[in-house]
Order: sequence, then C-alpha cells, then structure tokens
Amino acid sequence: MLRLVPMMVISLAIAIVGFVQPAFGFVQPALFPWRDHSLGLTVVMIFVLLWISVLLIALIFHGRRGLWLLIGTPLALFWPVMFGNLILMCYLTMDCM
Repeated sequence: MLRLVPMMVISLAIAIVGFVQPAFGFVQPALFPWRDHSLGLTVVMIFVLLWISVLLIALIFHGRRGLWLLIGTPLALFWPVMFGNLILMCYLTMDCM
C-alpha cells in the first residue's frame, strides 16, 4: 500500500518544479534551439498532469486523507490559471500585446 507522506513529498516536488520551471527556464535554449513560449507551457502542463495523477492516486488509495495533497494546488495551477487569464483578456479586449 502506498503511504501518504511520500506521496505528499512527491506531489509538492512536482508542484514546485512546475512552478519555478518558467522562471529559471529548465528547458534550456542550448538544448532546444526551437524553444518558444509554447514549449514552456507544454512542460508546465506536463507537470500539472503529473501532479493531478499523483493527487488522484492518493484519493483512490487514501480517500479523504488524500485531500492533504491539495496543499500543492496554488503552485501546481499558478501558470495554467495565468495563461487562461491571458487568453480571456485577449479574447475580451481584442488587444493582445
């Protein structure tokens, strides 16, 4: 049976790496010369999907106790929410940079 504490550590690690990835650019231009904003967003979304999968596994195995993994929600969902706000503002104001 999977223990909750290691899953919480894994969940927070995934959330933190997904949060700081755009700031520090873990996807280096030297390794990926075609790097643009869509690649960074793709990497962030991969971390979000990993975080959601760890959360779902914890909820399946631990039930209500697995809700403790929601501590990483602000970090894991920060960039997708900001990108969603950018798309919404571009759509509503028709003024996209």
